[in-house]
Amino acid sequence: MRILIVSNLYPPHYLGDYELLCYYTSEWLLERGHKVHVLTSSYKSKTALEERGVYRELELYIPFGQKASLSRGKRKRTYKVNYERTKERLKQIQPELVFVWSLLRLTAASVAAAQDGKYKIVFAINDDSLHSYVAAHRGEGVGQFLRYVIDRTFYRKITLLDIKFDHAVCISESLKSKLIKEDVPVENAKVIHQGLTVENFPIKKNFGRLNSPIRLFTFGQILEYKGIHLSITALNILMQECQESFHFYIIDNGDKNDTYLSRLHGYAQYLEISSNIHFISDISYEFSSQIFYDHDIFLFTSLRSEPLGAYHLEAMATGSPIISVKGGGSGEFLINEENCLIFDPNKERDLVRQIKWIVQDEELRMKIIRNARKMVETEFTVEKYVSEMEAFLEFVHQKK
Repeated sequence: MRILIVSNLYPPHYLGDYELLCYYTSEWLLERGHKVHVLTSSYKSKTALEERGVYRELELYIPFGQKASLSRGKRKRTYKVNYERTKERLKQIQPELVFVWSLLRLTAASVAAAQDGKYKIVFAINDDSLHSYVAAHRGEGVGQFLRYVIDRTFYRKITLLDIKFDHAVCISESLKSKLIKEDVPVENAKVIHQGLTVENFPIKKNFGRLNSPIRLFTFGQILEYKGIHLSITALNILMQECQESFHFYIIDNGDKNDTYLSRLHGYAQYLEISSNIHFISDISYEFSSQIFYDHDIFLFTSLRSEPLGAYHLEAMATGSPIISVKGGGSGEFLINEENCLIFDPNKERDLVRQIKWIVQDEELRMKIIRNARKMVETEFTVEKYVSEMEAFLEFVHQKK
């Protein structure tokens, strides 16, 4: 197939797992003989570079790093630009299928251009950002009614009202359900869990052995809803109650809220445990796998339902036991006391209790590590993911 991928970002520029998953999916499709082109934003690119079929020429209505807002006027202007640029690329490439990934801050202009051109479209939906394009509800009050009216008239094109989701893939059942509740019409979406290149994440040679001091860690975005402050609270209690020594490593992938980061520093200072907390910034994906080998126990404390994180799978593959909240996409494969430990973020001491348990019970720790590794090897391989995704793309391509 000749495929055009549309994505807001494309490596080397990315925010998290999903842009990377887009990149690796495109590489895997190329390896399987498909012709793949990518249309993405010019974010952080001084010129619209072309690199083996990558076209960095779409615009964002608000740059990443700035707080998002409705900005209907900016969205409408960006929509016009991206519609025309997509239309030109479609005319040039003549794809047999348009594969739409994240539209965050792009608007849905590229999808509209593909629909108007009668191209076949498949959505790969990996987060809940589409809900930001849902038209305003009628609601109560004059202001809300006016927003309801203008989203169906003057600003209709910057909403999802005319976008068809006939063929879509969601990364988890949890995300699919969440989007449906938010009025994104993905009732017919197929669920395909992402996979991992397992051979790139061999299990630790001495898995189950803990460092001294014990190295707790979290990895990813430094945002308030990630609940990192819960781990700092837990560390403070552990340092008071346990014989073992603990350090906590907060490792970000470059996406962070400076205000929240400053609050974390201040909280650690207030508790007088700053010497046991280490902030490591801007770890690139190329070096991220080493994090799991250098640390002991992965803490996932998000206060929001998340689609499905690759970091869970990477921790499981490498033999880093996970203590996590329940729910979201990861809740579809996390089994308490079998391949992880689950804690309740609403109970202050629950995270402490689970950390103590996995540290002090070696038999439990070894069982969790072995079960987690086996699950990734059998159920979450990249080969399985790509094969299922490719089969779905072929199905849509062949469909009359």
